[in-house]
Amino acid sequence: MCHFGKSSGLGERASKIYSGHMARRLRNWSYSDVVRFLKENGFSFLKELRGSHEAWIKQAEKGKPDRIVEVNFTHKTYPVGTMKTMVRQSGIDEQNWILWAES
Repeated sequence: MCHFGKSSGLGERASKIYSGHMARRLRNWSYSDVVRFLKENGFSFLKELRGSHEAWIKQAEKGKPDRIVEVNFTHKTYPVGTMKTMVRQSGIDEQNWILWAES
């Protein structure tokens, strides 16, 4: 039987492939891309902030400070400058973000 549709039976990876955009380096990152990346790297939702902004936190380990990333919920992709701010706030090397986007 043939199934038609964007991700019929192919799972989450297919929805990323066929979503109409793909993150490239620090371009074309959607809200769901950023949240998936943060979750996979130990962050969890902390609280809602002003407007449509959210705080995502990674708890400190062995005397290191907590990391908090401010994420704006949007249906658009983030500008590169906004992505660089989130990368800096996360404390995760930019290259790790780029490698994740390419996977």
